[in-house]
Amino acid sequence: MSKNEFIEYVECWIFKEIEDTSWEVIKTHSRENLSKTSNKTYKDIDNLANMDFKTDLTFVVKKDRKLEVGFVNCTNKSIGIRDIGELQIYSRATNPLFAFIVSSKGFSSEITPSLMDDSKTDNLFLYSRGSLLGFRLGEDGLDKDSVLPKNYKNNLWQNLT
Repeated sequence: MSKNEFIEYVECWIFKEIEDTSWEVIKTHSRENLSKTSNKTYKDIDNLANMDFKTDLTFVVKKDRKLEVGFVNCTNKSIGIRDIGELQIYSRATNPLFAFIVSSKGFSSEITPSLMDDSKTDNLFLYSRGSLLGFRLGEDGLDKDSVLPKNYKNNLWQNLT
């Protein structure tokens, strides 16, 4: 599957997941810089001016009558430290509702041993509002055993809804 096909697959999967929440997806942006938007509806999104970057998918979601964003970066390679760092910087600058790193392969073998230590995972994944979530999503769906941080593996949305 190409990266673009994988991004489309992830987008559909997230839409289905969000249907089980009280949120409403207003719009999905693919590789767009939201800080440069002229959409007046977005003017009240927190930290919009700090969103001077492009993620593979940015979901604009209405939660409790307020517009929020969620970021998703996708890769058809293994998730590496660079992938985590990039999304971590975006998340610390903007404090999104959710931030996912999704791979068709899971985490790279070089960083997997380090990520089995919960304190190291917390240091790499936490931002002020919550935690980045990284996982493998295959054609058979979510690989729960691949979810990091581990405490989210039974419910990705547990601290978000």
